[in-house]
Amino acid sequence: LSTYDVTNGLQVVGALPGRADACSAAQYGSKVIIAGPIGRRPVIFEGGGLRNDGIRAPTATPVVTVSNTGPGAFVAGQYYLYVTYRSTSGDTIIESNPSPGILVTFAAGNNTIASIVLPVPSDPQVNQRRAYMPAVAVTATDGANAYLVATIDDNSTITYTTDINGPVSTSSTALNYFDHAEAPDATVVGQFLDYTL
Repeated sequence: LSTYDVTNGLQVVGALPGRADACSAAQYGSKVIIAGPIGRRPVIFEGGGLRNDGIRAPTATPVVTVSNTGPGAFVAGQYYLYVTYRSTSGDTIIESNPSPGILVTFAAGNNTIASIVLPVPSDPQVNQRRAYMPAVAVTATDGANAYLVATIDDNSTITYTTDINGPVSTSSTALNYFDHAEAPDATVVGQFLDYTL
């Protein structure tokens, strides 16, 4: 399956179904959800092209380097950092669930994140990644409220080296841990009220 537009040209969303493969479709508002061959997620057509139904979360844990020689303002303690994948092209902005968290420990004084080794997506619809952290030290508690601390506007940078000086603002975008799961592989799709089945 492919999509074409003037800005991005031809983009492959996935392999074309074989002649013997059947597809099913369901419509919800202006969206058409299409399920095809076994082993593939459904795709969505929204008038601007095809996209996969959701984005798989990063499976690799980010690697963080800290520094205490800069102007950083993180309070000494332990914090988790998470990375998500995001697609900002097309009619709908979608984001994955987060990667596994990496525990970041700050000692006293001028604490800064100097670099993050990022997971790199294989999904061609991902064009952005985001990093999130809790606003306060979490004493090794994974899953605390976390907020946006950095946006990486590509899907290829391996090491992000712009300093993150803190503190984390609770007015930043909050991390949604669970509600952005990608659709499971499916060969049949249906719509009931606000739910895709």
